[in-house]
Amino acid sequence: MLLNQCRRFRSGSQAKPLANTPLPRRLKLIDCCVRILNGGTEAVRRVLIESDDEAGESWTTVGGSPNIIDASFQALMDSVIYKLVKSGAPA
Repeated sequence: MLLNQCRRFRSGSQAKPLANTPLPRRLKLIDCCVRILNGGTEAVRRVLIESDDEAGESWTTVGGSPNIIDASFQALMDSVIYKLVKSGAPA
C-alpha cells in the first residue's frame, strides 16, 4: 500500500501538448504524483500535477477524491483553467 507515499510519473522531455487549441497547446504535463491518504475502500487519493508553459513557468495543482480518476481530472482541469486565465483567454 502507498499510504502517505508518492508515486511519481514523469514525462520528462517526452512531454506532449494536452489539446489542439492554441493556448493549451503551450501547456505541458511535467509530473504527476498520486498519494493515498488513508487506508480502506474509501481511502482519499490526492493527485498533484505539475505543469509548465512556453515561458518556462511551472505550477502545481491538486485534486482529491476517493476516486483516483476524479482526483486526477480535478487536478488536470485546474491546471488547464489556470493556464487559460493566466494567458488572458476570453471567457
